Amino acid sequence: MKTTIKAGGAIILSGLLLAGCGGQAKASQTKPSSASQLTLMTKQIKNLYADSKYEMLAKGLSKSMLTKADNQKAKVYKLRGDLSKAQKRFLGSIKNNLLLQKKFFQFRAC
Repeated sequence: MKTTIKAGGAIILSGLLLAGCGGQAKASQTKPSSASQLTLMTKQIKNLYADSKYEMLAKGLSKSMLTKADNQKAKVYKLRGDLSKAQKRFLGSIKNNLLLQKKFFQFRAC
């Protein structure tokens, strides 16, 4: 009788542990990776320029392209705690870059 109670308790305890670990795995899967978000932001910033030196604006630069890049920057900014020092410096340069892009776009629209 005692072994049955111990076995039943062990089964219930292991079931609770597995259920708890399963919930943690799902939560971590939905959290976006800061590295993947940073990569996506870099791709969107490259689309804003005609050359790889980030000197000439792209010919087809549009407000929607700037908005997408700015929204992606905001997502990465929320995850800045997970970034390395170099990535944080890069994020800072991107913030400045996007501000300049918006000013140039507004100037060109006039």
